Amino acid sequence: MSSLLESQLAAVRATIQVETEPSKRPYTRPSILFSSKEAADFDIDSIYELGLKGLEVLGNKDERFKNYLNDLFSHRSKEIDRELLGKEENARINASISSYLRLLSGYLQFRASLETLEYLIRRYKVYIYNLEDVVLCALPYHDTHAFVRIVQLLSLGNTKWKFLDGVKNSGAPPPRSVIVQQCIRDKQVLETLCDYGSRNKKYQPSKLVVSFTTAVVVEVLGSVATVDGDIVKQILPFVDSGLQSAVKGCLDQQAGALMVVGMLANRATLNDNLIKRFVRSIIDIAREHAKESSDPHWLRLSFMALINFVQLQSVNLIPKKALDLLKEIRDISGILLGLSKEFNIKRFLAVLLDSLLLYSSSDDQCCEIFVSIIDNVPVNHFVDHLVSKLFSMCMTQYQKNSDVTSSTSGSWAKKILVVVSKKYSVELRAAVQKFMEDTKVQSKKEDLKLEMLSCMLDGNLDMSQPFLDSKLWFRLHHPKAAVRCAALSSLNGVLNADRSKAENLVTIQDALLRQLEDDDLAVVHAALSLDQLPNIVTSSSLLDALLHVVKRCVGILQSGVSHNVQLAADVVALSLKSAVSSFCNQADSTEKVTSAMFPFLLIQPKTWNLNLQVLKLGKDVNWPLFKNLVTDDGMKKLPDIMSGNISSISKDIVDNLGEALSLDPDERRIELIESACNFKLSEVLESCSNIKLTEQECSKLQKGLLIRESVSALNMNIINKLVEAFMMHPGDVIQWLTVSCQDAPLSKTLFYMLLIQSFHKMSSSSDPSQFLDLFELCFPVLKTEWEELEVAVDVSLKELSKSNCQELLYQLFDTSDFAALNSKLLICLFWKLVESFIKLEPAHVTSVFSRRLCSGLEDLFFFFATTQSRHVFKEHLHYRVTEAKVCPVLFLSRLISREDVPHMVQIESLKCFSYICSNGNSEWSIQIFSSFPVLLVPVSSNNQDLKVAAMNCIEALFNLRCRVDSSKKNGSPAICSSSFDELLGMIVQQKRLILSDNKFLPSYLASLLSSTPNDLLVPVDLQNRFGQSSKENILSFILKCAQEFPAYGKLRVLSLLKGLGIMLLNDENVKSLTQLLDKRSQFYFKLDKTSPPISDTEVDLLCLLLECSMMRSAQFKGHSLDDHILNALKMDCVASEHPAVISPCLTILEKLSNQFYDELKTEVQIHFFHKLVSMFRSTNGRIRNGAKEAVLRLKISCSTVVHTLDHITQQDNLVIDCLSKKKKQKKNLEPCPEEDVNGGVLLSGSLFHCLVT
Repeated sequence: MSSLLESQLAAVRATIQVETEPSKRPYTRPSILFSSKEAADFDIDSIYELGLKGLEVLGNKDERFKNYLNDLFSHRSKEIDRELLGKEENARINASISSYLRLLSGYLQFRASLETLEYLIRRYKVYIYNLEDVVLCALPYHDTHAFVRIVQLLSLGNTKWKFLDGVKNSGAPPPRSVIVQQCIRDKQVLETLCDYGSRNKKYQPSKLVVSFTTAVVVEVLGSVATVDGDIVKQILPFVDSGLQSAVKGCLDQQAGALMVVGMLANRATLNDNLIKRFVRSIIDIAREHAKESSDPHWLRLSFMALINFVQLQSVNLIPKKALDLLKEIRDISGILLGLSKEFNIKRFLAVLLDSLLLYSSSDDQCCEIFVSIIDNVPVNHFVDHLVSKLFSMCMTQYQKNSDVTSSTSGSWAKKILVVVSKKYSVELRAAVQKFMEDTKVQSKKEDLKLEMLSCMLDGNLDMSQPFLDSKLWFRLHHPKAAVRCAALSSLNGVLNADRSKAENLVTIQDALLRQLEDDDLAVVHAALSLDQLPNIVTSSSLLDALLHVVKRCVGILQSGVSHNVQLAADVVALSLKSAVSSFCNQADSTEKVTSAMFPFLLIQPKTWNLNLQVLKLGKDVNWPLFKNLVTDDGMKKLPDIMSGNISSISKDIVDNLGEALSLDPDERRIELIESACNFKLSEVLESCSNIKLTEQECSKLQKGLLIRESVSALNMNIINKLVEAFMMHPGDVIQWLTVSCQDAPLSKTLFYMLLIQSFHKMSSSSDPSQFLDLFELCFPVLKTEWEELEVAVDVSLKELSKSNCQELLYQLFDTSDFAALNSKLLICLFWKLVESFIKLEPAHVTSVFSRRLCSGLEDLFFFFATTQSRHVFKEHLHYRVTEAKVCPVLFLSRLISREDVPHMVQIESLKCFSYICSNGNSEWSIQIFSSFPVLLVPVSSNNQDLKVAAMNCIEALFNLRCRVDSSKKNGSPAICSSSFDELLGMIVQQKRLILSDNKFLPSYLASLLSSTPNDLLVPVDLQNRFGQSSKENILSFILKCAQEFPAYGKLRVLSLLKGLGIMLLNDENVKSLTQLLDKRSQFYFKLDKTSPPISDTEVDLLCLLLECSMMRSAQFKGHSLDDHILNALKMDCVASEHPAVISPCLTILEKLSNQFYDELKTEVQIHFFHKLVSMFRSTNGRIRNGAKEAVLRLKISCSTVVHTLDHITQQDNLVIDCLSKKKKQKKNLEPCPEEDVNGGVLLSGSLFHCLVT
């Protein structure tokens, strides 16, 4: 009232001032669109027209604006003077202005809105009479210039908006933080904003107003130190307005309310009534959105708000009324599943499940939702709590409800347990056991409590039956293993008496299946003893469980813990027996079952009874590898053999072993005893040879050895039968063997022994190609097995030399470390492969078989040289090169001289070469000495490790040379002469310089083998060290050997000798040059794609040979190479960018000198000049520049130029003649060469370019 009175007084004062000067026009007018002076120039009619124009625009945006055309903006409104109107009329106008400004608050960003507001200011003086409405309308636009203009018109006085005076003074839009701080200081401002942003029957706030209010409220809640009750009370209307909005048209308010509720939940502790109110409102919003189904995004947001609120507040249960609303939402479990993948909703799930479980006994819909959530959403963390609560509810209900025989009394609980058992069997078992172990449950009446739970779950079934589903189910989940075993044992007796009852136990098949995973093997044994187990449990689940049991027991058997071994063996026997009888008639299951049987086929002392049972089961399995397995007489005698105790031989006995074992000094037996005694028996024998054993001691020793030998013989028989079946079709079972051995050390042991014996038989067979077939099939598998090996043991040469299957089986008897044994078996297996390859290695690689054999031997060598823990294969490599029937130098030379061989392999090859020099066969000395040139290939390498290994080889070769009797030296003249010895010695002497400087050895060899000093790096008079004949013999020897190398090896050797120039061009190298030029021409110029392209290495070799050809020498007596050089200058525009075309040309152009040109014959000079001139028009810039630089270096005679001009003239005439003949279409026309037809034009242009240059 006071504010209204003040505004009226201010208006009166303004009127009085105007009336005292009636004859003067006012100098200023209040305005938000114009300056005050400009506004004074507009009369009321102009402002009215402006307002109408704006109203029309707004009416097109929102029909509600048209309602004000006959009200605030009527034609007669121009005559209204508010100071002269009565109270009722002013009240009506104020109400209309207030509603209009509320509507306008959603559109104030448009100029049309400001135009209408301009009229309200001029006519209705709203800046005086409707100050708060104007402020609230403009406040959402606080960051605009229009807001500043509006505030500058207002007389804020001592109102709650006084804080905006700063805006009037500064003229700058205020940030939202100013408004937020004022709301914190003055709760009336906060209350006013919340009321303004709230929805009522007559007013729907605009989206912008709601957003602004939400932002302010959220920032207020985030800024205050403590959210007290006053603040909650101020903002509650705004929140309630949003939460109670209908779905359509109020989404902004709902979103704003949910945001504020989330902030409140985070910052304040709300009372129970408010919590229930908010929970119900949020669920109601979610329900409405679920009904609409138009935008699932809003349903998801509603659930997110609900989850956030529940998890932040002290909510233990969702109220029943809210739960009733929640039940109307479809697919709650699907919504929660999606949210659980993105957010942590565990706390909400716990509250929701507790609430649903509480009403599940009386509300079927709650039970259905509960089951759906359990079945679809991960809730494994809550199983313990939910199961305990479920049982407690059942017991409470049993005690309160007299009608426990009702068919529905516990059906809800049973339904829940079925789903929990299906989804969370492990957690359920732990929860049941924990409930049973609880001190509150444990009592003398424990059986009575189980009866109570069983009665509740089974309803009106006859409790006199001994094995109702629920009763049995609880006993199977009992924490005491003895109770579980007793339940299974009793069940087996009942089922044997009446087999039809097995069909009624389907509901507890999961519980029975879990007994196979019990921690106590006694329970597993009892479960496997159920004769009707396959009829109760589904096939796929049972097979997986049986295989898991077998795998688990394998670990126990390997550990060797005595009190568990026999039980584990019995469990494995029952599991495999059940698997074979139930699943071996199914093709897809047979592989799995046989894989489980495979590790138990070899007899071991601790599991021999199990091994015999598995061998007997083998005949019942239709599997190719097992078809020969039968229990023969030897196996039938095994129980009698194993009836005695097998014990390690004590030190006391060993001390008296001398005379007994000296009578039969079997080395294998001695080693066997040594492995059991941990010290060397052979040493005892030497010192105690005259000591006798007692009769009892001899008997004990003989008995132990007899058992070991008998078992090993039986195992050998088993392996031979497996090998016999395996060798029939190895490709059919190798994949199965590989899969069976994964993570199964016992299976790997048998697999490796099987392969060792297979390769042994194959290598001695009449058809050696079978050995290669098996090697190519198994070698990739063996490489993978080695790379996955956990430990690599060292095996002595002595052990390797005796590494047959029989000897290795003795070691199986006493071992418990199968990882180490498998490592040893693999190493022995690779040794067996090396032995077999050496036995079959051909002297000459001619046939397909010999090529396959060499390829396999090379693959094996690569593996030894590059694999991890390759040090264990040192003896394998040495054996390969020392025991070979064919001199291994040729094999090693191929590896050393090839470009595609890894450096690691080349280094190992060089080490083997050194080993041959030190320990090799003396008959190979000629081949060893003849291989010296191949060592120059790695010596010239840039890899330092490779160079060091090569120099060590040369040093070993020199040492071998010194050891060989000079009278026995034979071979070529070069290696028989003393010059060769001296050459090796000189290279060894310069070892340090050769290894430190890559340029030294080329200079050294060039000076040593030439007649003139070559470099300042080498010693003086080095060229005089050898006579001319010795030089020629050495060079010829090196070049002749290099011809046998691949392109890379030949390139490396010739690069070392490049300093000798044209002396390298002997007949063989000239032939190589010719072949390379022909190969280049065939592919790139004649475009014969059937011929192979020239490789990069061959290009480099071609360039090197051409470079040497350009280095003329008077001593050279070979053929002229001018034609080869001219041929190399041949270009082709199509392939002109390829290195094979460009590089030879560039090599000649770079090395071309005037001296070389002058020594050419005249006709060759002319042809050479033609080639150079034609290159001036090449499309390749490097060729053009190289040709120009070459021409500038040459002294071209005038006669050569004249001859070139005559040649051009002849070419032009030839072109004209060819075109004329073509026009007449003569049949016998000889085609004009394309080079001649086009050459005239190109050559004339090029010559002109050359002369100008």
